[in-house]
Amino acid sequence: MNEKVRADERRKAAPSVRKDPYAYGPPDWERLELQRMLLAGLAFMALFFSFGLFLGGSLGGVNEMIMVSLVLLAAGIVMLVMRPLLLKRHRHEVARWEEKNQVQCEYCGGDQSQGRA
Repeated sequence: MNEKVRADERRKAAPSVRKDPYAYGPPDWERLELQRMLLAGLAFMALFFSFGLFLGGSLGGVNEMIMVSLVLLAAGIVMLVMRPLLLKRHRHEVARWEEKNQVQCEYCGGDQSQGRA
């Protein structure tokens, strides 16, 4: 048991390190668009099925179907709200990446990106 307690203490003492998603290159806008499209598709699918379950549950008098439809409705709304937040977070990380990868020219003193020659 002492070994388990020590392992837990070491894990708590170790600082959590967040991996930089852009450590090896510039941000990928195509990947973000794919994520946003998939999120929108899943959101509309959840909304569609929630409507069908709600309609079936209310016409058939099955309260469990109505509860499931409300859960799907909430999930669909949450996914639709997450789409703009995903874009905002990505834009913030892009700005941070661009700021971090600026170098000053030795001759003219102008700012240049590290990837350009």
